[in-house]
Amino acid sequence: MSLFKRKTYEMLSSEELLFFTAQGVRKAFDTFFLRHQPGMYAFFLRMTNNRALAEDQTQELFLKVYLASRFFDKQKNAVSWLYSLAWNQCKNHWRHQKVHQQFSRYEIAKQDFEEERLSEQIDRTLVEQILEQSVQKLDQEQILLITLRFQEEMSIKEIAVVLDCKEGTVKSRLFYTLKRLNEYMKVVDYK
Repeated sequence: MSLFKRKTYEMLSSEELLFFTAQGVRKAFDTFFLRHQPGMYAFFLRMTNNRALAEDQTQELFLKVYLASRFFDKQKNAVSWLYSLAWNQCKNHWRHQKVHQQFSRYEIAKQDFEEERLSEQIDRTLVEQILEQSVQKLDQEQILLITLRFQEEMSIKEIAVVLDCKEGTVKSRLFYTLKRLNEYMKVVDYK
């Protein structure tokens, strides 16, 4: 019977799992955790570039999810809510630590930065070095936009929920972030 219940919970949407978590159903939370923990750990690792801190932030996030599940609106998107909590947690961490780091190791869709032209001129390793140097020049919110859009493959609408702003604002910020990143890539010394 336990296997049947676990299978039943695995079949539920993330929104439904949060609803049952709010009702005190531990297996629903366990299933939600197993479903989303790897992605959230990867998110925190990209945002902090520190494995131990990413593990701590991930644990703290899921504790918050467990405690705040009763406030979750089942009609909303659970993944967007989760990323909103994670992003706010990052901002709080940086505010408390007064750490404003630049981040590295971003794999961004190269076509947005004239990959074909760059690929003909230089090898892949150099492109990644140039991209990494360029991303390090962006501010934290721009890095978040790049991460959510190209690494997490979130829609504009989902990003708007995470950032608590309008879709048009997300489009505009993303446009200017990509434009700035493209400009940074053009001025990097290729030698």
